[in-house]
Amino acid sequence: MHISILSENEYESVCDSINDDIQLLNIIAILKVEMKKLSPTTKSYIWKVSDGQNEVYGALATHTFGKPYLFIQRKSGSFLEPSTASALIFEEMITIIKDAKSVGVVGENCFIEAFRKLMLSESPFIHVSLDEPVFFYYINDENYKKYVETYEFSNPDYEVFQMNSDYANIMMDQLLTYGEGDREAAALRLKQFPSVGIKHKASGKLSAFEYNDGYGFLAHQFTFPEFRKQGLGKATEVLLSRLNKEKLGFIPFKAVSHNRKLVIAITEGAKYWTKLDRTDNNNEVSNLYWTFFSKEPVEKIIMRDN
Repeated sequence: MHISILSENEYESVCDSINDDIQLLNIIAILKVEMKKLSPTTKSYIWKVSDGQNEVYGALATHTFGKPYLFIQRKSGSFLEPSTASALIFEEMITIIKDAKSVGVVGENCFIEAFRKLMLSESPFIHVSLDEPVFFYYINDENYKKYVETYEFSNPDYEVFQMNSDYANIMMDQLLTYGEGDREAAALRLKQFPSVGIKHKASGKLSAFEYNDGYGFLAHQFTFPEFRKQGLGKATEVLLSRLNKEKLGFIPFKAVSHNRKLVIAITEGAKYWTKLDRTDNNNEVSNLYWTFFSKEPVEKIIMRDN
């Protein structure tokens, strides 16, 4: 088993070869962000672990503000021994993030299990503030054409607009959690990527929003309580999905915590989302995890509907 870091000259050919693989959604998005130079405040490192037939990718995104994130995803049909693949990626990553206070790691539990052991035994990132199972949902081509391309938002009481960096604070104030540098990072994301805000015309109030987190996810969809049950959440989600597909070339996708029961029910009740299924080497369902490691103790994060 061998690990190699992709050079910038390889990004396009690798991206072309994996572009339709729904198991590599974050890897593909991060490659496209790098190729299009969408985020000059982000530096990404992308590795491929291979035994000649099977492939696992690791993508580490570091930022001017906010914690670095590592995504570990394996190519469809690939089965590599996860502890060995994780160890190879860990060794490459750990020196790069040595000055960070915390790091997020997202991937299948087989990889996260290995990272938990490595982080706690071989790194200073010995505290865990979040260890959350998540579902990935994506919009396939058929549903995109049927539900997203044809969607029109026609409520005359509201205005749809691209948010600017000034909206970062009000957005962050609605989240269940955010860390050091996240406000500044959100401001940069609003400047660098498409977003959707919906404003109530009569009051001028921001009513709903959703934006790009820089890793390909539709992120932080929120509708203020006084404006709920009017279809604004669906509007932000569908309109941003269209922007991501048309402007960025991303397959629209999002992650939802297992503990956000209402969001899961709404998502699975919508006709355009498909849950991403994943099985491990034993053909058993493999959960995806979103985990935060830090050098210092941090208050535990509790995910819930809001």
